[in-house]
Amino acid sequence: MHQGEVLITKELQLLQTKWNQIQQGLTNTTFHNPLNSLSTTKETAILHNEGQNELKRAPHPHPKHHSHRSHSHLKMNCTVSYEPTCAMYPYVRFWNQRFYPNDCYQSPLRPPSNPTPPPYDQQKYVIFQPDGGGWNNIRMAAEVAILFAHATGRTLVLPPAMKFYLLDKNNQHEENLSTFDTFFDLMKIKESVTIITMKEFLENIAMKGLLKKSFPSDSTVQTMIENVQSRKKLWDYLEQSCYVESWCPGKQFIGFNIYKNPNTLSSSNNSTNNVVFGSFNTNSPRLKEMIAHGRKLRPYNEQLHNEIAIYFPGDYRESHRILTHYYTYLYWEDPQIAKYYKRIVRDRLHYHDIIFCYSGFIIRQLHEISSKIDYKPLPSLHHASYKTLGGNSNLDATYYAVHIRRGDFQYKDTRLSAEAIWNNIKHFFNQSISSVIYISTDEKDKTFFQPFLQSGYTIQFLSDFLPSIKQHTFTFDETSNSNSENKHHHLRQMKLNMNHIGMIEQVICANAHTFIGTPYSTFTGYITRMRGKDYSHSLCFFMF
Repeated sequence: MHQGEVLITKELQLLQTKWNQIQQGLTNTTFHNPLNSLSTTKETAILHNEGQNELKRAPHPHPKHHSHRSHSHLKMNCTVSYEPTCAMYPYVRFWNQRFYPNDCYQSPLRPPSNPTPPPYDQQKYVIFQPDGGGWNNIRMAAEVAILFAHATGRTLVLPPAMKFYLLDKNNQHEENLSTFDTFFDLMKIKESVTIITMKEFLENIAMKGLLKKSFPSDSTVQTMIENVQSRKKLWDYLEQSCYVESWCPGKQFIGFNIYKNPNTLSSSNNSTNNVVFGSFNTNSPRLKEMIAHGRKLRPYNEQLHNEIAIYFPGDYRESHRILTHYYTYLYWEDPQIAKYYKRIVRDRLHYHDIIFCYSGFIIRQLHEISSKIDYKPLPSLHHASYKTLGGNSNLDATYYAVHIRRGDFQYKDTRLSAEAIWNNIKHFFNQSISSVIYISTDEKDKTFFQPFLQSGYTIQFLSDFLPSIKQHTFTFDETSNSNSENKHHHLRQMKLNMNHIGMIEQVICANAHTFIGTPYSTFTGYITRMRGKDYSHSLCFFMF
């Protein structure tokens, strides 16, 4: 490791230590559950920007709930704080590290799971086939399946390990076999969603004849899961043996209005006898927005809930493919519940820490390049966002980011020349803010970017940092995050997973002062979503 890289690592650890010290002031705080009283306020930590660099608490009114519903099912024990598992540049964090009790939400349909879930034959399931496209298509469909499982109290069945499209950058074949939790940290959501493997599902449900169709007699669970040639047979079997309908995101969306029956609130049994599948207010502006362009509401009702297993195919059939954002396909009648789910996604459903640690390692270097060229200070705690500790990009060293998709992109109208792209976006750049532009691209020929390289700006690509991050390892803490005081620590060295490169670039772009993306790109789409969560910057444009 070069001397400069050692210094960056030490600085990241120092910044993380300072952040932990600030957070320590909140560690022993007693939080009052605002759901116990509508008049209760929740405490929000706010970091002063006037150089005081201290935390104070300010009241934040909790929004009122619908008066006819009880949210007593929201009361549950959950981990209220997740510490970073590697030396993370605090600038990159967009999620709340600490949760409040009202964010420990679980569906009223979820069966009691303390200390363990009920027997397999007493659970209901949702299974999804990974989308056949690239990673961000896979991510979008998986988010829909995960939140569907959460909202319906169903157990989520993870697909078996497989090689995703274009995610084959590691040298060893085994290192290119991925599941959704290879990239996303599912630990934080497991407290409110039961998650099992495909092997568990097949052995305990399919093999025992609990589905609509018997398990194929000429196959075994092992061959179904491990044999690539048998994978299509697995998906075909699940489609025939589970409940499937034309999910059609372009024509319909799924609605939830599920709450505890007020006449049976004392019961701890989450059976449908204690749950109301409510109607929907057709005059709601939110609902009217969802039914725009002729889409229809598909309510999640008792009949659908009676299905033991619901399956979302991942092939290219338009009638089945869940290639859509969760917030355009899943609708909650109660606007407060809808907000809970957005916070769940923000705070509990994001990339693994190691991806943010490697991203921060590069972002810190970009900040240092900008600091030297533009004579600006590095981002510091003095100008930090109170939630993320991200620096103020209007005051400190920063950079611009552009995503230029070329490669196999099917939208031909995005195939502009470099001159056309530069002429379309050059007015967004200002060297008084930053002289550094980071370009995320799948274009291999760097001479394509001559208009950028000749612009007077310092142009940076991933290839400029790849040699250093390939040599860098992070100490990863596999601490058991739980409410137990007897936490165990398992430390191990983690090297770069080359299949994380695309995710790392998304985080780099998300942290730029201004981001310019490629229209129609789901890679760009996720960057804009991260930028809109809690970063202190949100300037985002498209190249045409």
